[in-house]
Amino acid sequence: MAARPGLRGGARGAVDAGLAYAARLFDAPGGNDGFPVVSIVPVPGRRVPGRGATVIPIEGGRWIVTLSGTRGGEPSRSEAGFEAFLSSLDHPVVHGLVRAARPIGPIRTCRSTLNRRRFHEDGAPAGFTAVGDAVAALNPVYGHGMTVAAQCAAAIRAVLRIEGLHPGVGTSIQRRVAQVVDTPWTMAEEQDRGFPGAKSNGLSAKGPMDRLARWYGDRLARAALTDPAVFAAYFDVFALTAPAARLAAPAVAFAALRPCRRRPPTAAEAIGRHRRVAELAGHP
Repeated sequence: MAARPGLRGGARGAVDAGLAYAARLFDAPGGNDGFPVVSIVPVPGRRVPGRGATVIPIEGGRWIVTLSGTRGGEPSRSEAGFEAFLSSLDHPVVHGLVRAARPIGPIRTCRSTLNRRRFHEDGAPAGFTAVGDAVAALNPVYGHGMTVAAQCAAAIRAVLRIEGLHPGVGTSIQRRVAQVVDTPWTMAEEQDRGFPGAKSNGLSAKGPMDRLARWYGDRLARAALTDPAVFAAYFDVFALTAPAARLAAPAVAFAALRPCRRRPPTAAEAIGRHRRVAELAGHP
């Protein structure tokens, strides 16, 4: 990867959507067997704070319910605030599930969700290598932190197998690590800058190519709702199990750019596919 002009000695890029979390554990009514992850995802670019919620089944027949809101729409630690946030979401499914469950712990909050990138590849000190959060600390909403750290470790191993130990190997490693973090950094940066009140220090991508990438990303996201092949590619890249180039494969690009001929499922239809979710949430 070529070094970015003017970014030497660990220069930083930062994007902060002001995202805050409030999370709580609940006893799942009837256990978790076959229960899916249920999520209301905030949509950037709507000129209103992004608000979302996720119900994740975990061990011991419990759910962890996480509320998230960007600047101006942050969830509260109070019981009343937690309830009010749930009732304000675009769809009532998570609110209904929470009402059917029993809280078993306090509400915990987090506001440390800044995306921060350090460009060490053109100025790393000899004998040192930065990996993981020291290169790209990402908003935890995307679940990429530990995966990126593991991929950085794999990058070190790959370079050492090829080059062995020598005085300049740190530079080679740092450039390989930069390639590893480019995709998750770009995804987090583009998503978080779409919310109102997002702050950037100026090193983040902007301009015509950035707008084109955002437009194509929106097309991909819409196509993924109706096209299984696009969904598979989109999910694999987002899960960091496939390179970003997969989203530009001819079949995926064609599906994303052509007019959509099928209507995406409504929220009610999606919920209806999981009868237990519909029953617990009060949505027949």
